[in-house]
Formats: sequence, structure tokens, C-alpha cells
Amino acid sequence: MVVATRSGAATISDLVARHAVAGAWRTALVWQGGSVSYGALVDRAARLANSLVRRGVREADSVGLCGKMSADLVVGLLGVMRAGAAYVPLSPDDPAAHRDHVIADSGCRVVVASRADAELLRGSDVEVVLLDGDHSADGIAPAPRLRGDHLAYVMYTSGSTGQPKGVRIEHRSIVNLVSGGFAPTGVGQTYCAIAPPTFDAATFEIWGALCNGGTLVVPPPGLLDPYRIADLVARHRISVLHLTKGLFNVVVDDAVDGLAGVTRLMTGGDVLSPPHVRAALRSLPGTTVSNCYGPTEATTFTTIHQEITEADTEGQIPIGRPIPGAYVRVLDGDLRPVPDGEVGELFIGGAGLARGYTDHHLTVERFLPDPLAQGARVYRTGDTVRRRPDGVLEFLGRFDNQVKIRGFRVELDAVEMALLETPGVRQACCLTHTDPTGEKWLTGYVVFDNGGTVAAVREHLRRVLPPYMNPTWFVELPSLPLKSNGKIDRRSLPTPNPTVH
Repeated sequence: MVVATRSGAATISDLVARHAVAGAWRTALVWQGGSVSYGALVDRAARLANSLVRRGVREADSVGLCGKMSADLVVGLLGVMRAGAAYVPLSPDDPAAHRDHVIADSGCRVVVASRADAELLRGSDVEVVLLDGDHSADGIAPAPRLRGDHLAYVMYTSGSTGQPKGVRIEHRSIVNLVSGGFAPTGVGQTYCAIAPPTFDAATFEIWGALCNGGTLVVPPPGLLDPYRIADLVARHRISVLHLTKGLFNVVVDDAVDGLAGVTRLMTGGDVLSPPHVRAALRSLPGTTVSNCYGPTEATTFTTIHQEITEADTEGQIPIGRPIPGAYVRVLDGDLRPVPDGEVGELFIGGAGLARGYTDHHLTVERFLPDPLAQGARVYRTGDTVRRRPDGVLEFLGRFDNQVKIRGFRVELDAVEMALLETPGVRQACCLTHTDPTGEKWLTGYVVFDNGGTVAAVREHLRRVLPPYMNPTWFVELPSLPLKSNGKIDRRSLPTPNPTVH
């Protein structure tokens, strides 16, 4: 049942090089004040690759890339792969201890960085190659002959132990993602690099554009607010835009009309807010809005609900069906299929599956033999879903997002959905806090539209949720804090003051 990749090219660098041959003059990258053609992009990447090879980088090595999203960084990603190595994104905003762990765990001996970011690596046991250095004299050596099962990148996600875990993704998995046909691609399509390089959505944004002959817009440095995103859409005629749920909600609240030129608006990363999606559908009649789901371990997207309708917003918005090349299982605790309509855990298989983690023991724990297909593997997501009779999946939450409150098991995602459905609530999330006696209580964080009140929220929740699922405390905020990837930064939410609500 494992489906092969849908492209004749084996690697990402093959696909990009193909467009450099077919249309070297076409624009590959655009940023404030500049642009790079496909021919120039591949030439610069090839010279950087040769510089890396001369420094001892070999096939299957891991090479760090430290920097924020930029045109130079995209050149760096392609250059590392052209050298036959796998890139390891490093954020200059992360603590030094985090970067040092990633460098050591991935086995990086060389890190590519700008002059400014190179200062952050002083003291690290790596050789630094300047991303913005002059590699023109390095020449262009023949590219190594890579296969689809060569490693393309190692990306680190948060781990339950507190240490980030490295996910190893092969070229064929990215090729399957960008050639799946579930999003508009090709010459004439313009994508935007919203996600930071350390977030897996960047895989789709960067290579979805460049592997298909499209144009990638690189935003100027700094946090992207709704108005800057709207300006980018208008200025560069962005046609395909991906926003994580938190950023999607903020843009819909403050600048939805600025997205009118987008033909495909993709969101996901969490349970969607039906009121926000409904507002987007009504404000953007010429835009198709899609809900995408997938973990880093399955190369960004596994399922997609291609076209959300207003009818979908009457309940929880589904995550759809598997993209081409992927398949899913809905299984119980004994790894047996559950009937349609019943809740089970989601397991993922197919061409998008990662090779595994850098930690072998964790790989064995989460990447299992497919109980229904001999010789195949599946990834255990930890996500609860329900499959409808029509084959469409509904995402219900994470097993690890369930908490015990006074003996009752509570799904925090269900509480958040009820909060978001309250009239007058613009944004919301729910956390647990422990009082001095050790008792756990729910806290609701809400951002109101004009006229919204905590009293109205309490009244609504009393009507739709059992008493044990009602938050004890509420915190009103002007907005929810977001991470650089657009997801809610739950660690930055303030601790409630029990004397207030």
C-alpha cells in the first residue's frame, strides 16, 4: 500500500536544476529590493556546494544552516543538498545550549551562517562557512549522483523529555509532498516564505515553489503582522499562502480583505476556529481555503481538506483525506482498526514518512511495523481522530492534551472549541494550573470582540459543556502571544490571578 513518489526526478536539487535548464531567466526568489533567477540560484548554490566539498563535506553528512529566512539562506539550503549533505536548520534566536545540542546530536562538523550569525557559533566545535561570503572562485564541481533515499534534512521538534528530537527526512519524501497535486504549483504560481526555516511548513513553502518553477517571495526581516502579510500579498501577487491557525486567526480578524488576491489559502497546525474560517470564506469568495494536517515526521502534510465550505464550519472542521502518496490508519490501543465513526489513534504511512529520529530508541518506539501491510511502516502520531463514512477524517486532539481534573478526563481541545464558539470571543485557548493545595484547575484565555464578557462566556460554557470541563479562572488578553511559526506561545501566557475571576 506504500505509494511511490510521483516525480521522475530523484531529489530536490534535481527538480530545481531542471527548471534552471528549462527557464534559467525565470524568477526564483523575490525580496525587498531584489530578485534571483533560477539560473543564478542554481549557480550560487553549486559554488557554495563546491566550497563545502573542499572543506571535507561528503555525501550523507549533516551541515548546519544558522539564520533566519532570507534569499541567501535558500541558496544555502540548496547548496548543502547539492553537496550531497543534509541541512540542519539552526535558529539564531534559540539559546546557545539548544543550538549546541542540535549540532552535537546531528553530527554537524560544518555550519553555514552569515557573518552576523557566525558570531553566535564562536566557541562551538564546528567550522563556519560564511553564507554571504564570496564563493565565486570556488568553481562548480559535478554534482554527486544522489538517490531519493538520500537524507535531505534533519529538523528538530520539541521532545517530551525536554530535549529536542531530530527528525530525518529523505529527498523522496519532499518530492512526494511538492508533486502531490493538492495545491496549485508551476510557473506563474507565487508562494511566500512565512514560516521560519526551523519549522516544517517551510519545506512546503520553499520547495513547493522552487521544485515546480514558481516564485518564492522572501519577506523582509522582522515579525510578520497581518498588515505586512496583506502588503506582501498585494505587492507580489502571492497566489498560494500558508498560515498556521494562530496567525490565520489574527490575519482574518485584522486584515482579511488584504488576502483577496490569494487563490489558495492553506491553514492548519491545530483545531481550526469555525468562526474565523467562516469569516474568511465570506470575505474571500474567490479564494479556496484548505485545512492541512501533518506532523514533521511525515514531511509537513499528510491529509488535506481541499475546499472548506460554510457547512463545514457548523461543527469541527475536518482534516480531510490523505494527500497522494500517503495513507492513514485509525487504530485502537491494540493496533486494530476501529469502525468508521469511532474514535481512534491516527497512524501514518506512505511516501512522506521520515527515515526516523536521530535517536534510534525513539524511532523504534514511534515508527512501527504496519499491522495491516507486511513490510511497511507507520508513524504513531498520538493524535485522536474519527473517520466519517465518506472517508473524511476529523481531528479531535492529542492524547497528551488530555488532563485529569478532579478525577475526570478532559480534552483541552474540546474546551477551546467551545470557547471559540462563544459569541464575542475572537481568540481563545485553555491551560491547566495547579493551586497551592496541588489541585488542578482549568484556565481559559480569551480575546474579546467589542461587547464580549467573561460572564457571557461562563453562561455559554454552562450550556454546552459538563461542569467539570468549565474553566475555573479566566484571563482577558488583548491578543494571544504567537511563536515565530505562528502557533500560540502557551508558555508566554500569564499565570491567572484567582482573585480576579
